[in-house]
Amino acid sequence: AHPHLPLARSELRFLGEGEIAGDLIGALADVPVIGLVARLPRVVEQAGRAVREWWTRRGQEELRNIAALSEPAEVEEWLPAFFAADLADWCQEEGGRRVVIFVDTFEALWVADGRGTRGAAPDEWVRDWAGYLENVLLVVAGRSPLRWLEEDDSWR
Repeated sequence: AHPHLPLARSELRFLGEGEIAGDLIGALADVPVIGLVARLPRVVEQAGRAVREWWTRRGQEELRNIAALSEPAEVEEWLPAFFAADLADWCQEEGGRRVVIFVDTFEALWVADGRGTRGAAPDEWVRDWAGYLENVLLVVAGRSPLRWLEEDDSWR
């Protein structure tokens, strides 16, 4: 990942002093793949900390909200809102950064749905998701123009 950065033994806390694996990794520090493997425990630890912070800040409340939903289909309906809320949190934590999401080959939603026609249902979740996104530019590309106005006049 970062072959130009030196690999310090202090980054290998999971290895004890004098262990053969530690000596081997130290000797191979200039090999990019080994450097990545040696840094993996720190990445996992940092991700764990981020997950704990999210859980404390919002996760417990979201779990209660999900538990209040009685049917699996209800959970599925709320997934775009949950994802958008997580993305909004990230944007705020990163100093108000903006995000651009590209959705290409949009017509594949209809083929994947098995209908092969321009029905409304396959892209309904994308329309819902777009409505929840804040500070996010959603770019949709495909062979045909969107027909969202036919489904919902508020897209004008």
